[in-house]
Amino acid sequence: MKKKLTVLSILIAAVLVVSACTGMVSTTLTANWHTRDIEYDPAFYEELTYDVAYNGDEATTTVYDMKDFKGTYVMKISAGESYLTEDGKTVNNLYKMETDLSLSGTFAQKSGKDVFAFSDLSVVSTVYFHRIGEGYNLQPVHSETKYLVYAPGQGSLNAVDVRIAKYDVVIDYNDNCSAAKYSKKDRSGELDVSIPDEWKNNVRIEKANDVENQSFSKLQNSYSFFDNAQLYFAARGMAFAQNSSFTVNTIVPNANKTAKLQFSCSSVSSRKYAFTMDGKEVNEDISSAEVSMGLSEGNSSGSSVKLYLATKAEGLSNTYRNLPLQIEEPYSFGLGKMVYSLKNVSTVRPA
Repeated sequence: MKKKLTVLSILIAAVLVVSACTGMVSTTLTANWHTRDIEYDPAFYEELTYDVAYNGDEATTTVYDMKDFKGTYVMKISAGESYLTEDGKTVNNLYKMETDLSLSGTFAQKSGKDVFAFSDLSVVSTVYFHRIGEGYNLQPVHSETKYLVYAPGQGSLNAVDVRIAKYDVVIDYNDNCSAAKYSKKDRSGELDVSIPDEWKNNVRIEKANDVENQSFSKLQNSYSFFDNAQLYFAARGMAFAQNSSFTVNTIVPNANKTAKLQFSCSSVSSRKYAFTMDGKEVNEDISSAEVSMGLSEGNSSGSSVKLYLATKAEGLSNTYRNLPLQIEEPYSFGLGKMVYSLKNVSTVRPA
């Protein structure tokens, strides 16, 4: 049976949105990305850079290993942005969040034989969303994500099965984020992939099903809604404590369907982190919330993403601005997980 590509099915960077809709469970956010108690600063800018490593300790596959893995993840957030909608309306005072994941590695059989090497896996997203305050709570306006992904399929100890896909997803939201239009465009025809002769029957290009302007409605009838591409940023606005949880709605990009997403905090404790912040070395214990983020309904349930978010101590300056200090994302087909470790923080907007 053909196994669908599942790599990065809930990916970086994901969104949370809120509005006051009768009957809904609204998630109230606080602008914890500021060092002081303000709702919005149009001069806000932040660039976060992560090293991405592979951890196979929890892998469940009996078929594949991952070798020679390395990667980077960059997240840029800027305030004071504008977006021109399809109907010609300019929306001002927005956040713009850009993320860029780049990975390389080699799929290998458990026997040790290399299967397929890739050097250009990428997931690149841009999302515009509203501020907090003045009736807004990070509602998304527009998002677009470009995928070039490699993932092992079913496979066996004696047979290789690697899938390659390239496609774009674009989502446009209405004024109050009660409805959206979703489009997916296959771009597999643009792939220029060198497949070794011995694997030509087992390494295949998977064509995405094109979707044009699929309509979604009632996005916030039950829970606050957040675009998938903003979720890591929006999580910083949640008030996590041990055993606390928040449920929101989102659109799952690869499945082009809406689903409930749950954030669950298991603990808040001090952990050691090392990174550079505006040119200064940080190497210390920082209080952080351990938060699992996963789809929580029907067949959409699966492995969850784990976030370690810096927390603000009562009455103290919010030095670390609820930063995502570490992120853990599952790779597909039980192949283990990717660990994003924060390495550099810059709050100086480029000239």
